[in-house]
Amino acid sequence: MDSNLVRDWMTPDPITTSGNCTLPEAYWLMVNNKIRRLPVVDQGALVGIVTLEDLRRKIPAIMTSMDPVRANDLLTNLLVRHVMTENPKTIPIDAALVEAAR
Repeated sequence: MDSNLVRDWMTPDPITTSGNCTLPEAYWLMVNNKIRRLPVVDQGALVGIVTLEDLRRKIPAIMTSMDPVRANDLLTNLLVRHVMTENPKTIPIDAALVEAAR
């Protein structure tokens, strides 16, 4: 086995979410599964990625900028698709790790 290929280091069936997932749902999905990044998949296609850091930056900003009731209402309605990085760069699984690093 050539361990210098992407396929040998990637997670074959990662936990994913949809763009319609709320920020709190995405946050707890990452925390409970001890992951920091969540691919966003809609209709079987990768459409974005959201990170724990994205959520940690967004949630406190909302919570401190308005009254708690309104902030909670906003958070429960704010969706991952509003904060995700769209169209993340991808690479084929048979690519060399050095190519992926570039």
